Amino acid sequence: MLGIGRVDFEGEAAIRLEAVAEHSVRGTYDLPIADSGDGLSRADWSPMLTAVVDDCFNEIEPSVIAARFHNTLARWAAAVVARHATRDVVLSGGCFLNKLLTERVMEAISATRKRFYRHEKIPPGDGGLAAGQLAVAMCS
Repeated sequence: MLGIGRVDFEGEAAIRLEAVAEHSVRGTYDLPIADSGDGLSRADWSPMLTAVVDDCFNEIEPSVIAARFHNTLARWAAAVVARHATRDVVLSGGCFLNKLLTERVMEAISATRKRFYRHEKIPPGDGGLAAGQLAVAMCS
């Protein structure tokens, strides 16, 4: 069973999930895009969560479950990107501190023929937030 019971710092569960993921696994779960009518794309988490619970009860290796989870998020991100006419995509936020997720998202977005940009010198999470705020302030 995949689980840690308690976390002692923000991001701990995500770090452990990335660490256990088997990189050779390419399978995914179902994570449909649920349009809300307001122009935003939302995920319908129910099918994926049900499948993860089923995999746990069926004693699927945590490394496989973790990999499928990462792969699913990457596939979903690429599907959302593909729905929009924009040519450029920026990958930012604390989730992109996760190397596996970042690699899988970049791989999936590359298949959409969109250009993507990501942090190289400034961290994508809260550590880089002040730099972004400064850039916006300088343009005002």
